[in-house]
Amino acid sequence: MTARLTLVLLVAVAGCRQGPEASETTRTFTDDLGRTVRVPARPQRVVPLAPSLTEMVAAAGGLDQLAARTPYCDHPAAALGLPTVSTYPLDRERVLALGADLVVGTDQINDPGEGDALAALGVPAVYLHFGALADVPRGLRTLGRLLGTAPVAERAARRFEARLAARPAADSASAPDVLVLIGDDVLYAFGGASYVHDLVVLAGGRSATAEFSGEGVTLSPEWVLDRSPDVVIVLQSGYTADDLAAAQPTWRALPALVAGRVCGVEPDLVSRPGPRLTDGLDALAACLDRVGPPSSRPARP
Repeated sequence: MTARLTLVLLVAVAGCRQGPEASETTRTFTDDLGRTVRVPARPQRVVPLAPSLTEMVAAAGGLDQLAARTPYCDHPAAALGLPTVSTYPLDRERVLALGADLVVGTDQINDPGEGDALAALGVPAVYLHFGALADVPRGLRTLGRLLGTAPVAERAARRFEARLAARPAADSASAPDVLVLIGDDVLYAFGGASYVHDLVVLAGGRSATAEFSGEGVTLSPEWVLDRSPDVVIVLQSGYTADDLAAAQPTWRALPALVAGRVCGVEPDLVSRPGPRLTDGLDALAACLDRVGPPSSRPARP
């Protein structure tokens, strides 16, 4: 009788212990889209759905927690040996086969509906949004809380903020008008909702396309001729004025092109919202320093 009672008590005590432990294995998390997601307390198999997110997770201290990368990821080097997951469309079967316990996406690249589909399969997905430079350190801190790497993420966030603070914005009245193009064929540029305009301002210029709504805009060659920006920056390494003249022959008389105020910048340093945006800022500033100030012209309103 005593032995049986002891056994019952042991089972009861074990059951009481299992309750709190089970509740501590997951927790609720609200992502940047306002979605409430049940996530692991300490994710071990994280799958990012964009190259920028692979960089963000690694910078936040979660490199060892990465289970995969996208086929387009090329940084950091330590992540290149990871398995790849197709994201266009998302290979859900591959995500499941890799044993992912957390997927991280961004609504600027990934369809949030995929997150809901993954949740139905038992894989939680959270989404981040990057509309301003301040969203990068905020995102690092968010990932630190999510991954259980808060101290590392905090240091990375502070480094990013310190590098931004080291470059105070120039006087907008005298700053050159800068057109940043993603490519020289289809004239796709950044709309007013993009963080790229903040980078241009900190680099010492004013963004020519900040007036457009949304995150992206397709320009016409005529609009560029009419705007006549002081500097044209194309997101392509080693790009020159000769390249732009060949791509857009009708711009040969464009003052920026005639004066050689054309630069190329490594695209990943500007187009990927992540810790390397500060390197992109340095590259933009170096371009403006290299081409020098434009000839005197009336200040733009």
